[in-house]
Amino acid sequence: MTHDDDTTGRRLIAWGDELVKPHDGFRRDLAELRRTSSWSPSIREHCLTFCEALHTHHAGEDGVLFPHLDGLHPELAAVLTRLRGEHQVVGRLLAQIRTLLDAGGGAELATELDRLGAPRGRQPASNHTALPAWVRSTPQRLDSRWTMKSPRPPSSLGRAPRHC
Repeated sequence: MTHDDDTTGRRLIAWGDELVKPHDGFRRDLAELRRTSSWSPSIREHCLTFCEALHTHHAGEDGVLFPHLDGLHPELAAVLTRLRGEHQVVGRLLAQIRTLLDAGGGAELATELDRLGAPRGRQPASNHTALPAWVRSTPQRLDSRWTMKSPRPPSSLGRAPRHC
């Protein structure tokens, strides 16, 4: 293995790790929201910000990262198709959560947050770790021009800044 191969391999491992970080943060934020019993204006704003950040993150994956990977690595088609489908389900749940927040929240809001956090086919760890695991384990198959152009996910895939 050459120095360049080792450097590329380390970049890919780091890039794979970076793909997981936003999802870990979203899961933490969702767990915090699910524990909420009082929907003060600041908690409501936090929930709206969470919804917008998750939507923006998924839009970045669907619109930038996944098409990029589709063109370069057709062997990822099944994983990317599954993730796109999960993003559509999550998008519908986020829209329902926003509607409920606009209506004042209540028990229905807690139910929808629980549905968003439930592992019933949406956002399972296996699907959101499949892509990072593939990236980490396959540096020899990746085109070095791609890794040099894209050492980390586009910035649009990260979490949106919190604002009130």
